[in-house]
Amino acid sequence: MDHRPDYLKKADSLKPALHVLRVRPAENLPSRAMAEGESLLLDFGNHHVGHVTLKLGYTGSHPDAPAWLRLKFCESARELNETVEGYKGWISKGWIQEEQVHVDVLPCELSLARRYAFRYLRVEVLAVSMKFRLTVEDAWVDSTTSADDHALAPFSGTPEEEAIDRVATRTLRSCMQDFFEDGPKRDRRLWLGDLRLQALTSYATFHGDDLVKRCLYLFAAAANDDGQLTACLFTEPKLEGDDNWMADYALFFISTLKDYVEHTGDLETGRDLLPVALKQLELSESYFDPETQLVRDGNAKSLTRKKQAEGPELCANMVDQSAFFIDWNLALNKQAAGQAVWIYCAKDALRLMDILGESAGRDDIAARIDGCNEYRILFQIVVPLSLPMMVTLILMMGLGYWNDWMNSLYYVTDEKLFSIQAILNTIITNIQFITSGQGSLASNVDMSKLPSVGVRMAIAIVGIIPVLIIYPFFQKYFVRGIVVGGVKG
Repeated sequence: MDHRPDYLKKADSLKPALHVLRVRPAENLPSRAMAEGESLLLDFGNHHVGHVTLKLGYTGSHPDAPAWLRLKFCESARELNETVEGYKGWISKGWIQEEQVHVDVLPCELSLARRYAFRYLRVEVLAVSMKFRLTVEDAWVDSTTSADDHALAPFSGTPEEEAIDRVATRTLRSCMQDFFEDGPKRDRRLWLGDLRLQALTSYATFHGDDLVKRCLYLFAAAANDDGQLTACLFTEPKLEGDDNWMADYALFFISTLKDYVEHTGDLETGRDLLPVALKQLELSESYFDPETQLVRDGNAKSLTRKKQAEGPELCANMVDQSAFFIDWNLALNKQAAGQAVWIYCAKDALRLMDILGESAGRDDIAARIDGCNEYRILFQIVVPLSLPMMVTLILMMGLGYWNDWMNSLYYVTDEKLFSIQAILNTIITNIQFITSGQGSLASNVDMSKLPSVGVRMAIAIVGIIPVLIIYPFFQKYFVRGIVVGGVKG
C-alpha cells in the first residue's frame, strides 16, 4: 500500500515527546532474601505504562548458578491468582504480561526491554542454588505518557463520580503514547472508532489536540488505493493498515474530524482532510440497497478479508455478515444500527462543510439523508440547482444561432429557407451595392434618397423583437447564473 507522503509527513511532525516519570513501589522494599519457591509483591501505587528495572543482589556465597525468575505484571490484585493455563479466551495469550528470565550474573540491574501496563509486580524465584539467596534491592518503572498532567483541571462531584473520573482519566493517560492506543496492555493499535471517544475525552481533560490531529493524518496517510480507511493501524515498524474494514469505523472519521475542527478552530486541517472524510460517504453507497435506499440487511462483506491460520472455526467466529461492526454480538441484526450510524456521520459531514464554508456536494448528502435515490437527486436537486446555468447557456447559444447568417449562405440553396438574419443581411448588402454606383440602376436612381441608415435601424428592430419577447422570461435565470458564477469560492 502506497501511503500519502504529504499526510504522513504531517503526522510525523506531530509525534509527541513522551513525559517520563520514574516511579518506585509505594512502600519500601522488604529487606529479605528469597530462596527457591518464594516471591515478592511490589505495589507501585497506581496504574503505570512503561519500562521496568530491577536492581538485584544476593546474600550468601557467590552465585554458582543463574537465578531463574518469573515476573508477573497485573493491573488489579485479582489477576495475581490467575494462570496462563486457565485462560481460554480467543484473544492471543501472547498479551499476557508474564515473563520468565534467567539472570546469569549477580548483582545486576535487570532492565526489561518490553513495555508493561500494570500496578502490581510479583517477582517469583523459580530456582536458585542452595549457596545463595536472591534480593531485590531496588525497583522502578519509567512511566511514560504524552498527556500533559498540568492541563488536567480538578474534577468536583460526588465521591463516586470523583472515583470514576480518576479511573477514566488515568486510563486515557495510559493510552496517550505516540498516538491514542486502544489499550496499552492488550491492544496497542490505533483504532478509528475508539479514537473518536478518546478525542472527545481528551478535549475535556488533557487537551491533547495535536495528538488527535496526528492520528487523523495517520489514518488519512494509510488509506487504501480506493481511499477507504482501515479500522485500525499499526505504526511499528512502519505505518500499516490492518486488514479490518468496518463501514461504521470509516464513517466515524467524519465525526472525529468534525469534532476536532469544532473544538480547535483548525480550518486548515479541516479543509486538508475533508476530501478523505467525504470519500468515506461516497464509498458507503455500496452498502445500500438501491431499491430501498437503506443499509443492506445481512451484507455479505466480512470484518476480515484474511483467513485465520488457526482454523475455520476461529475464522467463522471473527466474520460477520454485515459491513457494520456495531458490536461483537454476531447474532445481532445490525441494519438499523448501521443506518443510524450512517445518518449520524452524514449529518456531521454537513456540519463540517458548513464550518469550512464548503458547499460542493452538500445538497447531495442532505438528499441522501432524506432517502433520495440517484434519479430523485438528479431531478429534484441537481437539475433545479443547474437551471440558471442551463438557461444561461441556452440563451447565449440561442442568441448565437439567431444572429448567425453565414451558415444560411453557405449551406442553404433555397431562399425560402433562409434565416431572417440572412435575409436582412442580404437586404443591407443589396443597398450597399446599389449606393456604391456599380449596378445598372445607379444612373436612374437618386442614391441620396435611399434610406440606408433607416433600413439598418428597421432591420435591427426586426431582428431584436424575438429576443425582447423571450428575454424577460429568462432574465432571472440569466442574472442568477452570472451571480453564481461571479462569487469567489
